Amino acid sequence: MQVELNALSKQGDWAGMASKIDEDLLRTIAVVGTPSEVATEIVRRFGHQADRVCLYFPGYPISDGCIAQTITAIKTASGRLS
Repeated sequence: MQVELNALSKQGDWAGMASKIDEDLLRTIAVVGTPSEVATEIVRRFGHQADRVCLYFPGYPISDGCIAQTITAIKTASGRLS
């Protein structure tokens, strides 16, 4: 898949690239959902390995409130809410 996606990116065919990524693959390589869902999944996947995470919101504006909700939910899910 990497070769095909690479070729599509060089052609600037972003829609073509997106069509190759199904829901299962997306959820394998990314954490998606509501702030609460994202927090639970981040802690499940990475809580035993990482003490920091970086949130990335590609392609659309994100409100400060949503970021705050996500951070609070991660702290709560990890037991680090103080």
